[in-house]
Amino acid sequence: MQKGKKNTLKNNWKFDLYLNRSDSFTYWFVRVSLITFIYPTFTALVVISLLDSFTGNDMFAIGAVRAIERKYVSNNIKNIALVTFDRNILSDSKLPESREDIIQLAVKLVEGGARLVVLDYVFRYGKDTPPIPKSLTNKIIVGSSIEQIGSKFVEIIPPKNLLPDEVLMGNWGDISLYDTEDKYGAVNSLVYYYENNDLYLSLALAAYNRALNGQSNQELKNHGKRIPLGLLKNSRYWLTVPSNIHELDSRTYSAWTFEYDLMMGAADIQDKTVFVASTWDISEDHFYIGSDSTNSFFKRILIWAGLSTSNGKNGKEPGVYAHISAYLNLLDGKIYKHTSVENQWTLPALAPFIIAIIIYITTCILYRHGISRVINNTKSPVLSFSLATVTALMVIVFTLFYSTIVINWFNISLSLTPWVISCIYIIVIITAKELDNVKFKNN
Repeated sequence: MQKGKKNTLKNNWKFDLYLNRSDSFTYWFVRVSLITFIYPTFTALVVISLLDSFTGNDMFAIGAVRAIERKYVSNNIKNIALVTFDRNILSDSKLPESREDIIQLAVKLVEGGARLVVLDYVFRYGKDTPPIPKSLTNKIIVGSSIEQIGSKFVEIIPPKNLLPDEVLMGNWGDISLYDTEDKYGAVNSLVYYYENNDLYLSLALAAYNRALNGQSNQELKNHGKRIPLGLLKNSRYWLTVPSNIHELDSRTYSAWTFEYDLMMGAADIQDKTVFVASTWDISEDHFYIGSDSTNSFFKRILIWAGLSTSNGKNGKEPGVYAHISAYLNLLDGKIYKHTSVENQWTLPALAPFIIAIIIYITTCILYRHGISRVINNTKSPVLSFSLATVTALMVIVFTLFYSTIVINWFNISLSLTPWVISCIYIIVIITAKELDNVKFKNN
């Protein structure tokens, strides 16, 4: 009886007989396959996932944001229109558009019934200073730029000789998206406002405050009033793009033919917030926008390795779509803290993170007891590693599901990739150790 048992064990542990023979074709084929494909892919998966997690692109956080975007339908998009200086073949105007073109268009929009005109432009000082009519008073938002010098932020405001205070009334905001553009060329987060002695707004927040309250942004900048509840200074938030964002296509007009469209009744801008932007040069101010803009895994490997860049234009959108999405996020209350937000870790916010760690630890403990019984009863390495694989997949699925729940309930995103990889590593180590214990015990 004892001899039969030993023979059974011997057969079980020699399931890879051909893999252990160096003169076997199977041996060489499997080894070459592992070295060429499996090992590099697995290593890249682990390394790139960790690097992404540490640089704010945690795979589970992005997965949770994608789940939100798929269900996110904005009803406020019906109150937005877009007018672009595009490559319209009917135009004989020089490109790019001049300051006078932009100001004249803003006047036409206000006269045509627009509630607010948001100019996605940064105006620099220059001699070209067309007169600004009083009809634009407190009716336009323009772009500014913010530069960080050491630990201080410096705002480059619109030139007063072009946009005097009595007309603009403090209605400007940071227009740059490059400071939140990630390694893959995607803009999936942004900062709504900076505060370092002075308060600097983003273009979206300036438009939101002016459109919602009907007042200028001067009081907000001076006293910090009417900042939406929950917004933190100098902090990044996920940019969640509504699934119905392209409903805006029916209210997107060419600046070159807008006056004719308005006269013919084809332009619907009455009581709407109208964004104005340049879209004619796709090599400038075009981005991959939102969580779905992150490249595929294999493309990310090439980018991290320096073998590829994210300079392609396919799938890129004009930067104005990021500002529109951010504006809608404020209106719809879709405010989710980015994984890089340092001061989100208050005691209530720490609770979901601690719960996740406890679940991972409990999983490893339960797996340790379960796999020990399975190995002692079956003596099967194949079944044991299959069980380890299933358990690892369950940990991954649970983490994605849990991340989605946390971001919906607590408006925070968790960077759990390092903990998931650690948990899976422990599961594999436990399996290997238990198999070794049984093997050595029966030899």
